Amino acid sequence: MNLGQIRTKTRYFLDDDNSGTGQNVRWTDTEINSYINEAYRFYYNELMAHNYDGITKTITMDLVSDDENVELPEDWAKTRIIYRVGSDFDIPLQYGRNYDSYITKTGAGTSGYTPVYDYAGDEDGNNSLVLYPRPSFSETGGLKMIYWPQMVELVNDADSPVFGFNVQWHDMIPLRSAIWAKGGREEEDVNNLSAMLKSSEDSFYNNIDKMTNARSYVESFDTGDFDGFGGGY
Repeated sequence: MNLGQIRTKTRYFLDDDNSGTGQNVRWTDTEINSYINEAYRFYYNELMAHNYDGITKTITMDLVSDDENVELPEDWAKTRIIYRVGSDFDIPLQYGRNYDSYITKTGAGTSGYTPVYDYAGDEDGNNSLVLYPRPSFSETGGLKMIYWPQMVELVNDADSPVFGFNVQWHDMIPLRSAIWAKGGREEEDVNNLSAMLKSSEDSFYNNIDKMTNARSYVESFDTGDFDGFGGGY
């Protein structure tokens, strides 16, 4: 569903005028859109929290000689895994701030370079990886990162949830939006909607748990005590 369709369905659950105009309208389009984006963000963050791969992106990043900083993409929210790109296979890198506990190689050749990484960020939201030790060579596409991008709000009526946010999950958004909208008006009863939402959410969580449990990855994805510079979620 796109934003216009989600809003129409939200009005249906609100028993509001689906035309969006006239005397019977109790919530404006702007108000409903706000609830819709709150609900969408809630489920998007749940997908990230459950390490759901369906909404991740993959990029390559360059290594620059004697520079430990590698700029992160502007839409980065959370890292899935980072690889050192190799000729035969990619090597997963370790996250860690206790650098002395890791063994790394810094020889003149590129094949033995497997750094650990940390994060750095500033108040302007510019985020980067920090590699230790810094590379002694430059290499285009020397790193590959799989990451979760920040959620993009639905603004225009034709906007839809990101690819990978499965269609069968879309119905949860108008349900939760309607519950939150009604919840803002204490006289509104949300029991029926809550029962419908619980059924949908039970299926949602069961679905994503099965998907993530079936992953074939063997690396650890723990980011330790990373405090989320510019995390956006």
